[in-house]
Amino acid sequence: SVHPFCGGVPTDVRITTRYNEQEFVSSLMGIVHETGHARYEQGLPRHLLGQPVAEARSMAIHESQSLFCEMQLGHHPAFLSLLAPRIRHHFGEQAAFAPDNLARLYSRVEPGFIRVDADEVTYPAHVILRYELERDLVEGKIEVADIPELWDAKMQQWLGLSTKGNYRNGCMQDIHWTDGSFGYFPCYTL
Repeated sequence: SVHPFCGGVPTDVRITTRYNEQEFVSSLMGIVHETGHARYEQGLPRHLLGQPVAEARSMAIHESQSLFCEMQLGHHPAFLSLLAPRIRHHFGEQAAFAPDNLARLYSRVEPGFIRVDADEVTYPAHVILRYELERDLVEGKIEVADIPELWDAKMQQWLGLSTKGNYRNGCMQDIHWTDGSFGYFPCYTL
């Protein structure tokens, strides 16, 4: 999938991810994030299916569970220590795959274009950027045609990156607006 997602019901949960053959980090963290969604769904009380108590509380809770899995569990040294032998098994013995090097890789802070690949420090900037553009669009302060230019300006201001003419790594990278999920991005910060 271009954008990883989780879907289903508590008794049948499915996840997707995306792959980059040049590096495995983004797909692995996508899997860990979507597993957070899946585990939340699977943890709902099955004996109460069909009742409100067996439904997801909110998408903010859903995202809190998936981001907890990704940022806290997925980056934790214990997880990386369990992961290192499996990585070496598939990619060969390399110093880069030692647990301490993996920990450095997963704790690196570096601005990037893609929200779902962002580190813990720059991730909130991605969310705030989207929230501000969305708010201004809904309030009629900007038009849809203004979004690419405003996106680029905010990316340059906050992360030092230009997305001019690069919609794929800019304003078109998320599925939320195209599927009508306005007001969703703040869920990633709660």
